[in-house]
Amino acid sequence: MNRAQTLLKFIKNRGGYPNPRINNILEILEIEPTEFLMSLHQKLGDEKLMSLIQNSLKKLQTNNNFFRIYPYSKFGDKESYIDLNFDDSEILLSDINDNRWATVLIENWSLGDSYLLVEPWNDDVEGTVEYTLDGLIDAISEDDPYQSQESVDEWMGILRDSVSSYLGLPIYLGERKK
Repeated sequence: MNRAQTLLKFIKNRGGYPNPRINNILEILEIEPTEFLMSLHQKLGDEKLMSLIQNSLKKLQTNNNFFRIYPYSKFGDKESYIDLNFDDSEILLSDINDNRWATVLIENWSLGDSYLLVEPWNDDVEGTVEYTLDGLIDAISEDDPYQSQESVDEWMGILRDSVSSYLGLPIYLGERKK
């Protein structure tokens, strides 16, 4: 029995898969996400693994067919959210045989509603400001165009890490469906 199969049996009785505690479980079992991905690939092969990931992403979509992320929850903000949809997404496996770079690439995902409460970064505005994710990135770009790509990269990291935290796999969010 390979490590992926052992892990899947273990989490079956702890909420199933996908699982919001998967990264903690991987850490306890001393399994790196790339190792988990490669073990799954060894057990299932390309097609079955991509199907498992696609089905797992759809399981995450419990809020009106969207996966809701609360990006500021660790700071006590339970109101701000971003909705992601994976209905039309395409799953690709990148560098699947390289334990340093094996990654799941998710293409054609879409952004749903988003509501972000943000502290203003200039003194002209008091209180918090409400934005959509795209609106926030536009506002940052207008304020300082040099920080635009940095903010996009930061938010993509937040979205990627949120998805990865339920799958236990190294994730890269590719092209977004407009």
